[in-house]
Amino acid sequence: MSFLPSTAVTKLGLASTFILGVAVGNKLKNHMNTSSHFIHKERRHLHISSIHKKDFNLKKQCDIISVVHNTLQNYWRRISTEESVTNFYVDRARKLCHVYLSSMGVIEISTEIVLEKWFEASEGIDNTDYWAPLPSLHQDPPSYESALFSAAIALWHISCINELCRAEEFVDSNLLRILKQVIEEKDMITTPVVLKILANLSAVKDNHKDFTKTGLVDVLNVFSESPHPELFLPAWRGLHNLKQSNEEMVDGQEVYVEGVYVFNPPYLDKNENPLLDIVLVHGIKGSASWTWREHDQGKSKRLISQEQRRNMLNGNPEDVDALYTCCWPIDWLMPSLSIPVRILAVDFDAEWQVSGSKYPVEARGKTVSQHAEHIAESLKAARVGDRPIVWITHSMGGLIVKQMIVNHFKQFPLDKELVKDQSILQDRLSCNKLAKQTLGVVFYSVPHHGTPLASYVSKPILRQLLQPTVEVCEMEEESSVLSEVHNFFVNIMKAQGTGVLTLNETRPIHNNFLGLPVYFVPSKHGDPCIGTFHEVDASHRDICKPISRKSESYQKVEDFIQDIIKKL
Repeated sequence: MSFLPSTAVTKLGLASTFILGVAVGNKLKNHMNTSSHFIHKERRHLHISSIHKKDFNLKKQCDIISVVHNTLQNYWRRISTEESVTNFYVDRARKLCHVYLSSMGVIEISTEIVLEKWFEASEGIDNTDYWAPLPSLHQDPPSYESALFSAAIALWHISCINELCRAEEFVDSNLLRILKQVIEEKDMITTPVVLKILANLSAVKDNHKDFTKTGLVDVLNVFSESPHPELFLPAWRGLHNLKQSNEEMVDGQEVYVEGVYVFNPPYLDKNENPLLDIVLVHGIKGSASWTWREHDQGKSKRLISQEQRRNMLNGNPEDVDALYTCCWPIDWLMPSLSIPVRILAVDFDAEWQVSGSKYPVEARGKTVSQHAEHIAESLKAARVGDRPIVWITHSMGGLIVKQMIVNHFKQFPLDKELVKDQSILQDRLSCNKLAKQTLGVVFYSVPHHGTPLASYVSKPILRQLLQPTVEVCEMEEESSVLSEVHNFFVNIMKAQGTGVLTLNETRPIHNNFLGLPVYFVPSKHGDPCIGTFHEVDASHRDICKPISRKSESYQKVEDFIQDIIKKL
């Protein structure tokens, strides 16, 4: 008779579920019926207003959001079972687009969205008498700009996944036509994201014919002449990838995927056969488009134009000191070198704080090792390692480069005593292209053994309050993981005589805590005990942003690279 209680419970559960389903269904049905006249009213308004010329843009906007929404819906069905950042942004964007289109009367409001809002409002309440009322179907619709930007971010996350870039619905000419229309609107918030999407699509050769067919090659050419790095850098990357269409493809050809930007303009004659790769890796809160700029106090000067940049790089004189550069490796360093070089900048997301509780686990950050593994794969696609390399790094970027260099050696566990054996290291170097080809490393304020500031914010109470990311927590003072990697790195560099230049800050961080001077990387934590060490009158943020070409933080880097070139 022991089965009777369980049977009763089962029947009670089924009955409760049925009653609940009927209650929710009736409540939703009544709500939809009472709200239907609003939908028809919006549709009539859209139809009537469409005869006016001033509302042409409204129809165009609805067309754009409709195409993007359909694309997001198709991807959502494919990736909805995955827990990832991409999944999160696609889900959020498709719902936002749906609400926008329903507010315009283009489509019916989704019961899924209504129920989701209802359950969120009624969370923790288990009595139907106290459930929150169903939300209004037409309150606070999102603006066109917010729906479009959210959709662009979702499409960008999709485009970062190589397998999805090959999907037919993404490179469908209709969607590419819509992306072209979005760019033509010249929205300075959404346009840079769309350019990054196009640059990612260009990394897949099968997509190149669609660029020609839709006229997107011309669009990239237009933005390649922009003076703003958030616009011209993705355009340059796309054009470099598209150039492969006009050349005979060979195995292992250079491809610039998401996170790798070429600082060589596509029009530069010196692009042919570079003898040296210079790779820049930023730190937390950094970016390829703004970390390597001139100091902000120079912004009163006129921003250098692409025409002026073209003149300088082709050997024609320009008064570069009278102009403000958004990228000193292009405008100062490249013209000063006597040999053709390729300059690449790595771009990745790394924050100080966790974005929010609703974001997926991935948004909490990555370890240095995870960043290093991902960046190494991206650089491999660009064939970094086929020629000599000089790394220029800032803050956590230096930790990532060291990790990339030593990662291969972890496949061959070595006893600490054997690490000092030069013959073993030389044998391992022959298998590690990144390490073997590294001729020099520049460290701008790199916390080789961690930083006391990270240790402070990682304390239990402050960690709960400030929500530091994985990156910050891993840089705790005297970290055994960082020290082990650093010691391994030093032995490798000594084994092949690699040059190391370290520049450390002497001024505290601007945002002082309780009025006390705070240094992110004190000298004792920033001295790698190898190569040349200098202290520079700068803060942690500004040390890689020289005030002029005469600044010590720039001049020492140029001299360092010139010395390496002489030895080639």
